[in-house]
Amino acid sequence: MYGGIVLAALLAASIAAEVYLAHRSAPRMALPFYNRLYPYVMFHPYESYIWETRETADMSHRKNRIFVYTNEDGFRVRSAGYKLPKEKPAGQLRIAVLGASQVELASTFETTMPGSLEAVLRRQYPGRDIEVINAGIQSCVSRQSIVELEVTVVDYHPDMVIFYDGGNDLGLPLTYESRPNFPYNFQTMEEAWDLYREEHRAPLWRIALGRSYLYRAIRARLEVGKKSPGGDQCRVPGPHHFRPQLRGRPRGRISFQLAETGGTVAGVWLSSGVCADSVQCGAGRQLRGSQDDGMVSPGS
Repeated sequence: MYGGIVLAALLAASIAAEVYLAHRSAPRMALPFYNRLYPYVMFHPYESYIWETRETADMSHRKNRIFVYTNEDGFRVRSAGYKLPKEKPAGQLRIAVLGASQVELASTFETTMPGSLEAVLRRQYPGRDIEVINAGIQSCVSRQSIVELEVTVVDYHPDMVIFYDGGNDLGLPLTYESRPNFPYNFQTMEEAWDLYREEHRAPLWRIALGRSYLYRAIRARLEVGKKSPGGDQCRVPGPHHFRPQLRGRPRGRISFQLAETGGTVAGVWLSSGVCADSVQCGAGRQLRGSQDDGMVSPGS
């Protein structure tokens, strides 16, 4: 009888601890993804998209609000409902500019690279019908731009095509994707999917333990359990402390790390080495991950 009472009390305490820790824990951070997946191209801007802000933005040095509009093929256009016909009007000079965020982004269409080019050409050749298409895609590499030209841009019959690529081709292999000319974060997405499949092949009790807030908190205390001597600042172990074993391929660059920081469990490391979750240290100050070898510093 007494054994049953003890077991019931332990079960009730465990459930209460799970509810409490779940309530205190920060919600899982979703990776930002600004494009939708699309066959062959891998990325495709959102079609018929509208984004307007009420405040000025950093990208305009706090001078302008953001106004982003796209047409039915995801090309950035100057206003909502702007008609960009695929059939080129007679006598029009049509130029398509392809590339990544350097091409697509700015606070307004007029301040993007294609919009600025269009304004310069119209001033240089007054009375001439000139249309410059903004076919940029955030985070894309040159291979994606070429495919975008073949499957989408050619339908608009441009007279001239300008590619402004290279930055992501050089930079992405150093950060999010180690294989040259692979799409942005593709390796991380592959590894995340592999981890998901590995997890769901595990026994049910292991899956349940892995999702338990109480188990993660206890494990964090037992395995890490050391506070940084630096007072409010904490050092969260970097991604080299744990790497998932993936069947049939080398160890991945995506990793997950739990750390005990002032009593709060924290730490999800991505392939770039950035701690995705904000954490609590010392007297409850909010800390955010920085792009170094694991040191986090006070957030604003």
